Amino acid sequence: MDEATLRRQVCQAVHQLWTRGLIAGDEGVVTAQLHRQRFLATPPHRRRADLEPQDLVCLDMEGASIQGQAGLDPSAWRPHRAAYLAGAEREAHADSGSGQPPLIRATILAMPVSVAALVRSCDGAARLNIAGTSLPVLDLEDEQGFHQALEESPVAALRSGELLACGPSLAQVLNRVETIEHAARIELILRSQR
Repeated sequence: MDEATLRRQVCQAVHQLWTRGLIAGDEGVVTAQLHRQRFLATPPHRRRADLEPQDLVCLDMEGASIQGQAGLDPSAWRPHRAAYLAGAEREAHADSGSGQPPLIRATILAMPVSVAALVRSCDGAARLNIAGTSLPVLDLEDEQGFHQALEESPVAALRSGELLACGPSLAQVLNRVETIEHAARIELILRSQR
């Protein structure tokens, strides 16, 4: 896929997140792998509703910009980096003739309201149970923990209330974020009725 198309897709995913209430203002980070060691990412401190393809930053694996723009803060890039490293490791060990799609080519870090409320209520637990799905709950600084968690699940919650989802395409990752937030809303309703 060419860079211009991928830039448009990242912006479309960001706008979908914003219109669905999964991010607000300048929060959330959406990334997509351009090629092996290059990634497109939403820029820091930019309102997501107004984002245009030319606003995206191109990063290396360390989160530094390769086009002269501001890169991402290391803490903002850390979960995405861990996801891409976990995906690369799994691909290296996979059977090359399996014909399976790439495992991680896009990531979204969002702050859905219901997921954030459930994380706050889990009192430091290592896992968050949402409608029969068990998500790991991780500290932002724990890159190794992200790496291990993402080997078992394409979605993890952060203690800050954010949700990290990853997968082979932006559409699939966006769907994962929306599905988990919907399940979290249901879980909150069920808890309120107990």
